[in-house]
Amino acid sequence: MALTILNGCEVSELQEKIAALPGQTTSYIQYKVGVLVKSFKDEKFDELSQKIDDVLNLPDILPDEEGPKNPLNDFTFFNPLSKEAVSKKAQETTPELEQVNNSKPFSYPRLTGDYVDDDAYLGSTVAPVVMIQFGDFRCPFCKRFHEEVFPKIKENYIDTGLVKFIYRDFPFHKNSALAAIAAECVKSKKDSSGYYAFHDKIFKNQSNIGEVNLIKWAGQIGVDEDFMKTCLKDTKMKDEVQDDFNEGQTIGVEGTPTFLVNNYLVSGVKTFYDFKTIFDYEISNNKK
Repeated sequence: MALTILNGCEVSELQEKIAALPGQTTSYIQYKVGVLVKSFKDEKFDELSQKIDDVLNLPDILPDEEGPKNPLNDFTFFNPLSKEAVSKKAQETTPELEQVNNSKPFSYPRLTGDYVDDDAYLGSTVAPVVMIQFGDFRCPFCKRFHEEVFPKIKENYIDTGLVKFIYRDFPFHKNSALAAIAAECVKSKKDSSGYYAFHDKIFKNQSNIGEVNLIKWAGQIGVDEDFMKTCLKDTKMKDEVQDDFNEGQTIGVEGTPTFLVNNYLVSGVKTFYDFKTIFDYEISNNKK
């Protein structure tokens, strides 16, 4: 591979810097790549970012120095909180961390506070465990969780009334904000059951997300095409997705998927048994 020089920095050196960056997912690392590249030469950002993507063989996203942006179908963007706004909001709402209990069979930090919004859910409203996922419909790691881990959680814990599952949006890949808004539109007509049927269709067809297909998939579960076309432009739906994104930022979500399991902050893709350990511990304590 030819050695590419970026404003005096060799790609091999840049790769070492990237490897040293914090973060649990390729998506977050790629966002950091974008920040790093932009710091070299703003006017060549798009070109240099593509070269880095090619070298690292990472999926395409749109990074920005102040945080990931969310593309919409009309080529406008969500406005992520600025650094100053995040800092101010964090001072007002920063979640406190529960003191570590060394007797637990895991070491995830636990936040204090209530992060259950009015989002669609699966499972019992009185389940002893609440599992919140901050996800992105275009994130390959979210798709992996959905296909490989989530079915076991659903069968063993959600369907048995032990876990209430909530999906919240943290979109920053191309078209993921549009998909999140479309899912909110479906929920407004078909409640939680329709939302998760649509959620499943999106992940199954992740590489084909676009306005035309989203409207078609919504139609397959009984949501009118004309309604969807109008609803995709509804600021109320956009604001719902934006609220999830903003809250994710304030509690420290840096990549997807990120989970709150009874407020234990769990980042990245984990195995079913990783989650099972938390579930069983919480369920056992709930019975005492």
